[in-house]
This record gives sequence, structure tokens and C-alpha cells, in this order.
Amino acid sequence: MSTHRYQDIRFKPESLERIEQINEIIDEYVAQGFRLTVRKLYYQLVARGIIENTERSYKNTTGIVNDGKMAGLIAWKPSIFMPRAACRLVLEVTAVRVERLQEISGLNAEAEGVRLTAGAALWPHVNRSDKMKTAYRALWDSLNAKRGFGWDVNPLVWVIEFKRTT
Repeated sequence: MSTHRYQDIRFKPESLERIEQINEIIDEYVAQGFRLTVRKLYYQLVARGIIENTERSYKNTTGIVNDGKMAGLIAWKPSIFMPRAACRLVLEVTAVRVERLQEISGLNAEAEGVRLTAGAALWPHVNRSDKMKTAYRALWDSLNAKRGFGWDVNPLVWVIEFKRTT
């Protein structure tokens, strides 16, 4: 795969070594006919004992990959740019809108992947839709409250509806 140099970047010796290791992994995947995501690349680096499995290591890896590509040292097109013919799943966007977080329905909370636990049966007087919203609220807060976007803030969110076409 050809490379293009977009920026002159001075790399530390350890970054150049990491770029070499990254290129070896990419070459292995390409030789086998596989596509590679940054996440797969990261876990290959972790599995080989090259880096630790930490959020910092992940951020450093993505930074080195981006800088390496910009400097023309990494010739890689991640699988996000896969040709449509190679896709196993194609989605058609059917609607896009903005709404307040708390407007989510129980049905849409379930569509987001929320599942009821066995403990939900202890509340027979609460309807399923309300239980789903409560479970979604707990999930939302576990992911977003620390960043200042908890359920009680009721932020605006993008709602993207789609259907599977293949």
C-alpha cells in the first residue's frame, strides 16, 4: 500500500519502534486478507506484551497511528473504509432527530440494548416500559454522569433510526 507524507513529524526513538511494531501487525493482517480496526490493533499490541491494557496506552496508540499516517510511516486504511461489497451488514438511516434524553420510550430503551434483570420481577406493579426506562437511566448515568451529562441534566441527544437492508 502506498503512503503519502502530509506532515514532517519528529518521532522519539520509542515511537519509531512502536510504528515498526504496528506496521508488522498490519502486514500480518493484510497478508491473511483481514481488515484491522484501531481497537484490534491495540489488542494485538496488548496480547503480544508490547503495551499495557490501559486507557492511556489506547490513547497513545491512536495518537501514534494518526501521526505515523500523517508522516507517511504507516500505510493503513482501517476497516471503517471497507468496500460495501465486503460488508456483512448494511444499515439504511430512516430518521434523524434531536430530542431530550428523558423523552426516550421504553421500547427505544430496549432497542438501545437495555435488558431487565431478574430483580425487575420484584416490581410487578411497575409496567415494562417504565422498567426499561429505569434500566436505561442507570446505564446512561454509569457512562455519562461523571462527564456532567447525567440523566437529571436531560441533555439533547441525537436519535438515529435505521433498518437493516442486508
